[in-house]
Amino acid sequence: MKEKYKLLIVARDIVNTGGGHVIEQLCKNLINYCDEIVVFTDYKNSILNELEIKQITSFYGEKLYNYNPKRKVFKIIRHFLRVSFFAFSTLKLKNKKFSEYIILDNNNEGFICDISLTHDVFTCTLLKDVKKNKRKIKRIFNPVLLFKIVKEWIVLNKNSTKFIIAISNETLKEINFVCKKKKKPKKVIGHGVDLEKFYPNEKIKKNLRKKYNIPNEKFVLLLSGHDYERKGLEYVIKALKLLPDDIILVVTGKGDIEPYLALAKKLSVYDRVYYLGLLNDVREGYWLSDVFVLPTSYEGWGLVATEAMGCGLPVLISKVGGVKDYLIDGYNGLAIERDEYNIAKKVLYIKNNQSIYNNIRKNGIETAKKYNWENVAKKYLEVIKFVGKQKNV
Repeated sequence: MKEKYKLLIVARDIVNTGGGHVIEQLCKNLINYCDEIVVFTDYKNSILNELEIKQITSFYGEKLYNYNPKRKVFKIIRHFLRVSFFAFSTLKLKNKKFSEYIILDNNNEGFICDISLTHDVFTCTLLKDVKKNKRKIKRIFNPVLLFKIVKEWIVLNKNSTKFIIAISNETLKEINFVCKKKKKPKKVIGHGVDLEKFYPNEKIKKNLRKKYNIPNEKFVLLLSGHDYERKGLEYVIKALKLLPDDIILVVTGKGDIEPYLALAKKLSVYDRVYYLGLLNDVREGYWLSDVFVLPTSYEGWGLVATEAMGCGLPVLISKVGGVKDYLIDGYNGLAIERDEYNIAKKVLYIKNNQSIYNNIRKNGIETAKKYNWENVAKKYLEVIKFVGKQKNV
């Protein structure tokens, strides 16, 4: 049965990103409960087109997305323009035309919202970085980060922001540090897993390894992400040096891979590192691998880890941020440190103990089922109903 609510989702950078996947799944699972869903974004998402979700693009959004400068200074300028132009473009949502819509802002990308869906609190991210490395205080001079910090303080403390959704208990703690209005309604809703898409598929492993020229007899570790420094790629490559030659590493995603390939050459493990880049179908990375490894410094939730579980991969991950909400060490995964010796020890432990490998794999699949998107979307619907009453729409 459809509800009477009209939903407007504000979301930037929603193609081939974790945040984009969240928006796709929210639309897919809420469309049957809302009269209408509109997405305000910077460039259009083809999957939302297939779902017949109306998309409105921001000022210069697509042009800035397609602009690809080579020099670092111009990349920073481009990033700042993308973030700031998008944020100020959301001011037009104050138009009377959208007064009957409930506005959900994905990660506080705009200035106007009824519901803030907060993945990261940039103020706290900066403080953590500086605590670990004093030299990182210079990040405060990064115009993109500074703008995001100011923007999140405004959005989280505005009276017009009627409800805040945190993606994890850790994120909720960080929100409470920034949001001075302690009585503002808040709720933790973790990300879901699309079980129709992410499921075990052993039959295809051999063909995928052939496709990417990966020897079938190798034991394959997978690291996937965009920020390889934060994801801990350096430590996994160093761990390779400590592991037998039959263990190799596959890296997927998009980022500055060159320093890590240089490190692999220096350690004489270059021929054991396979960089596949951004895959058209992210599942291929999971399906061709044996274990997912992510010694990350921080994850708001760690969507790649729960997707890996859904695909039947045992997960070795740092127990940080939102990962604490679902990882039970030794039951549905193994907790690892940002240390090559610890990683190598845990990889050998799971590789050499088939019964433990099978149990962690089985329990990981059950964990993914617990966080299926249908259940998660119902929690969002409860928040939408609450805000609908507040707005009287």
